[in-house]
Amino acid sequence: MKGKRASKGPSDDELEPRAHTSREPVPETPSEREAEAERPPLPAEVVPPKPLGVPFAEGVDRPVWPLRTRHPRRGVVSYRGVDGKVRGRWGRRFAAPREGRKGKRDRNHAGIDLFANPGDAVLAIADGVVTAVQSFHLGSWAVFVEHGQAVVMYGEVQKRSWSQLGVSVGARVKAGQPIARVACMTRDEDGACTSHMLHVETYAPGTTQNHRWYAGDEAPPALRDPSLLLLHAAQEPSTPPMA
Repeated sequence: MKGKRASKGPSDDELEPRAHTSREPVPETPSEREAEAERPPLPAEVVPPKPLGVPFAEGVDRPVWPLRTRHPRRGVVSYRGVDGKVRGRWGRRFAAPREGRKGKRDRNHAGIDLFANPGDAVLAIADGVVTAVQSFHLGSWAVFVEHGQAVVMYGEVQKRSWSQLGVSVGARVKAGQPIARVACMTRDEDGACTSHMLHVETYAPGTTQNHRWYAGDEAPPALRDPSLLLLHAAQEPSTPPMA
């Protein structure tokens, strides 16, 4: 029997988040200006992302791609360039509109969805400290890692997958270290997974919970645009593409 494909809702959590946080101080890292000076520029053929009124996530030197995957679209960043064109997939980009459901308000996509397969290893984009975990979208979870000048929320991961990898709140992690696994959020009637990705949000230091960005409102002050950070991560050759 042909399965019925379940539709994917907005990537922000529909549930009230349950957060587990750490107050352990984050180790000192180079200043944002020093990290920017050490990071190589984007290749000439990569169109920079268009500023959308939300600061870009900065201060992470040589970020690595946050997935180890066989997905054919590994390394694709969905974003709107300074030329006005959308690369990747329109609905996966930062600030893409999300229609409210069940009486909830419309909102803007607070992160970027990266192509991945269920069970893929989620990798720390840089050295950092795990500061929180919380429940997230459709039964998935999210892991927060503070990487010096930026907090990355690795969302839509399997529940307790971090602990299976020896990672816990307060743990220090290294760039490229597996910290979680991609979740399957919906399945069709035949059991095939129909919704699987890594949802990445970025925030100012000290953030330990995701923030919704409602349509018509100013973006939350702590929110950062991950487009530029992920474009830099996509250029790093250090992460092998095999699962």
